Amino acid sequence: MNGSIYFNNHASAIVPKLIKWIVTTNYIVGLPTDVNDINGYKIYSNSNSERLRRCSFPASMRNDKKIRPGYYRLYRYKDGFCMKRNEQIKEET
Repeated sequence: MNGSIYFNNHASAIVPKLIKWIVTTNYIVGLPTDVNDINGYKIYSNSNSERLRRCSFPASMRNDKKIRPGYYRLYRYKDGFCMKRNEQIKEET
């Protein structure tokens, strides 16, 4: 089963509509893809709030402990974004 990643409204500027996940030693990368890519994941808007968006990610990323629950800063990377796997940030209130 897939897990979910949530993005706030500030992230919408760099998060594409369809994502292909790539995992490296230090980073998790989300690159744009198209609807014909079987490894692509769609970004969904939360029905309760237009500010919150979510995307599924492969269960193997969670099972292999490549990502942990928490908050991550997103960085621009090519046409998509990346986040440092081991650099979580505190929740902003």
